[in-house]
Amino acid sequence: MKLKFWKKAQKIQYNQKSDFYIRILKWAAKQDNFTIQKLYRELKITSVYIKSWIDKEIEKEKLFINVGYKKFKGGKMYPIYKLSFDARFKLLEFEELSFARANAKEARAWAIRAVTIAIISLFLLITLSLVDYFSVQNVKLHDTNVISVTDTMLGE
Repeated sequence: MKLKFWKKAQKIQYNQKSDFYIRILKWAAKQDNFTIQKLYRELKITSVYIKSWIDKEIEKEKLFINVGYKKFKGGKMYPIYKLSFDARFKLLEFEELSFARANAKEARAWAIRAVTIAIISLFLLITLSLVDYFSVQNVKLHDTNVISVTDTMLGE
């Protein structure tokens, strides 16, 4: 029981982190430069887990690049960041993948429709062929018709 709960908690944390990761990338791509405090404030990040993850990513310089410092009220200096090239590329890959998935779903739906139409057409063709094969057509020939056909064939 505890193991299931632990796995579920890890999965939730992973999903939460990946969701925030995409949100952060999208937000940061729109900004020229920003402080971490502005990021936390505008994206309403309050989770200690997410904040510590962001801090670790900043230390690795995978998410943001430090482009300088800015002095704010009270004389305190805050680092200014920009989205890194790797992070911008990952965002572009994510958007392309999302677009490809949407197109794949639409293509799959059209393929299912086409196969369904083909199967219905096949059954309709088989049914009509069987009906034609087993239907009896009574043709009545009169003596005059037989004689005229025979004369025509003989060339008289």
